[in-house]
Amino acid sequence: MSGTIPASLGSLSKLQRLTLAFNNFNGSLPSSIGSLSKLRRLNVSRNDLSGLLPSSLGSLAELEEINLAHNRLSGTLPSSFGSLSKLKHLNLSRNELSGHLPSSLGSMSNLVTLDMSRNKKLSGTLPSSLGSLSKLTYLDLSGNQFSGTLPTSLGSLSNLETLNLSGNQLSGTLQTSLGSLSKLWHLNMSDNQLSGILPPSLGSLSKLWSLDLSGNQLSGALPTSLGSLANLTRIDLSDNQLSGILPPSLGSLSKLTLLNLSDNWLSGALPPSLGSLAALEELRLDYNRLSGTVPASLASLTKLKTLHLRYNRHAPGECVPSALSSVSDNDMGPPSQERLHFCR
Repeated sequence: MSGTIPASLGSLSKLQRLTLAFNNFNGSLPSSIGSLSKLRRLNVSRNDLSGLLPSSLGSLAELEEINLAHNRLSGTLPSSFGSLSKLKHLNLSRNELSGHLPSSLGSMSNLVTLDMSRNKKLSGTLPSSLGSLSKLTYLDLSGNQFSGTLPTSLGSLSNLETLNLSGNQLSGTLQTSLGSLSKLWHLNMSDNQLSGILPPSLGSLSKLWSLDLSGNQLSGALPTSLGSLANLTRIDLSDNQLSGILPPSLGSLSKLTLLNLSDNWLSGALPPSLGSLAALEELRLDYNRLSGTVPASLASLTKLKTLHLRYNRHAPGECVPSALSSVSDNDMGPPSQERLHFCR
């Protein structure tokens, strides 16, 4: 269907669900929808809507779901949305919204999912009131221009399972309080300007299966506590300033399929314990300051498809055990004096 959404819909006083998703509706969202006092579900996602979000939506006291994703809606998020005390799901992703997040969002005490990703123009600091959303399980604010430091109140989101703040301009350090998110299984803060060390408290995230902090300015050593994250399947800490050795405790991550630590300042030898990563498919340690020989134990990684060890600091004559010769030589990078060589 196409055309504009008629304002006359506001006269349907008994309407509880309004679903117009996956059509070609254009124009603005009529403010008359704010008259639908019994409305519980509003889904007008994946259309071609433009214009501002009507503040009248904040008067829909029974509303439990708003999904306006994949449109061209612009302007700021009305502070009146904070009055939607029964709202459980708010998805405004992939629009053209701008401005700051109002602190009134913290009043949505029943909110379970909040997705405002890929608006590209949302900016300002993250309000500390987000920490009041005690029922929140999913928070995605990626692909925007949020700046400033992470509010310590994020550590209060005890039910959070997904936290995605990637692709912003966030700075400052990772707070120890993140280790309190005991139900977290997906953490992505890649492509920001975060600095400081990786807090050892991350080792308390026992349910975590994906950790992506790539593309930041993190420094210091890898905490040995990462080896406690038994459910981890993916670690991407590439393109940072991490230093020190690879902790042998990483060998305890039996479910790990990706380990990407490339583009850092890591040094020392590769721990033989890496050979215990039986599920590993991709190992990227290129562009570091690693030295020594490659442990023969890596030959036990029968599922390994990608091995990148190029551009490290190695003395002449050090080599890769012949048991690893089945790994594509293309993965080893172009010839250089510092490149690892296969033993002959």
